[in-house]
Amino acid sequence: MKSSKKFGNFIKALGIFLFLVLIVSLIIVISQRNNYILKGIQDNYDAGNTQKAKDQVEEYLYSNPNSSTAWLLYGQINLDDGFFNIAMDNFLKALAIDPSSYKAYTNLAIVQEYQNNFNQAEVYVNKAITLNNSYASAYSNLSIIKLFQKDFSKSIELGEKAYSIENNNSTIAANLAISYHYDGLNEKRDSMYEKASQLGYKNLDGLKEIFKTQAPQINNISKLNVKTNKPFTDEIINKSKEYAKLQDQNIKNYINNSINTNF
Repeated sequence: MKSSKKFGNFIKALGIFLFLVLIVSLIIVISQRNNYILKGIQDNYDAGNTQKAKDQVEEYLYSNPNSSTAWLLYGQINLDDGFFNIAMDNFLKALAIDPSSYKAYTNLAIVQEYQNNFNQAEVYVNKAITLNNSYASAYSNLSIIKLFQKDFSKSIELGEKAYSIENNNSTIAANLAISYHYDGLNEKRDSMYEKASQLGYKNLDGLKEIFKTQAPQINNISKLNVKTNKPFTDEIINKSKEYAKLQDQNIKNYINNSINTNF
């Protein structure tokens, strides 16, 4: 009788164990599947297929509204399109899900740069560095902020630190070339320009225009500091502001209701 009871308890325990194994396995499979989907979206974005990536990430967010990575990518795409207010909402959503997202803080800093809010941009990028002190893009963005604060030596120091961490990033190389330019280090500027070119920097003409100026200008520096290296005209910026104004309620509905995300 006792052995029968022990056997029954064993079977019950075995059943619970196998059930837990099944649940864990399902979680792993779903996580791997989501990572695969997000990688595909990121690959499309990196390849310049922005509209396809945007359609895919919007579809992904409808079924995975708590994905910080997806909101971050969505924000980067909207930032590239010049929709700064929407991008800001996307990055804040990413932070609400994952407060340790140093990439979200770095992108929030870029949005602030576009609006000439360099002090607030510095606050955001320093938070990113606090969270990850080896994130090269944060140092590179901070180097651009220091340019506008007229601290050229600090800009170079930060740009060189970023480049020492990640020397295969075309935007980091281009930003460092800009820092060298405004400190009068033309030989180093030209060397880093060539490096950016070799790495595939997409707006070399924009860099050349910057090299013609004697002082940092928001219109031709900060607006290059996005994934696609695509310069933004005043027309695009005004369009962004008007879009955000006209669609404010739709944006709120999209974030708060359509996605059905609760925090």
